[in-house]
This record gives sequence, C-alpha cells and structure tokens, in this order.
Amino acid sequence: MDRYVGMAGTAHALGSMVMGDDPHHSVVDSQGRVHGMRGLWVGDGSVLPRASRVNPALSIYALGLRLGAHLAEAVA
Repeated sequence: MDRYVGMAGTAHALGSMVMGDDPHHSVVDSQGRVHGMRGLWVGDGSVLPRASRVNPALSIYALGLRLGAHLAEAVA
C-alpha cells in the first residue's frame, strides 16, 4: 500500500487456507472442513485462492450460506 486509507477502506483476507482434496497441499476440503480436525469448518474468504477484479464479498457470502445450510442439515 502506498497510502493509509483508515476506517474508510476495506480489505478481504484471501488465500491463507487453501481448499483442495489433498491434505498435504491444502487446509480444507471442498466442503470447508479442515483436514485432520473433527467439527472444524471454514466459511470465509480465506479459502478463496486470490481476489479477482471484482469485490469477493458475494463469493464469501455464498460460502457462508452453503456451509450454514450444510451444518443445519447435519444437525437436523
């Protein structure tokens, strides 16, 4: 960053928890479950590999809604 934007600016944390099927090369599976952990899911932007040219908010919301529906179904 070349200038401070203060509270007026926003940012999305992306790419810190790679999604994939191989536990040796990813943190979560395609459902957001953390490899090697029971009962731990991730449903935020950290599973997205990187930002595109558009705001990732809708993709993040969709991940959260999908995870919420999955968890609600599992409990019912």
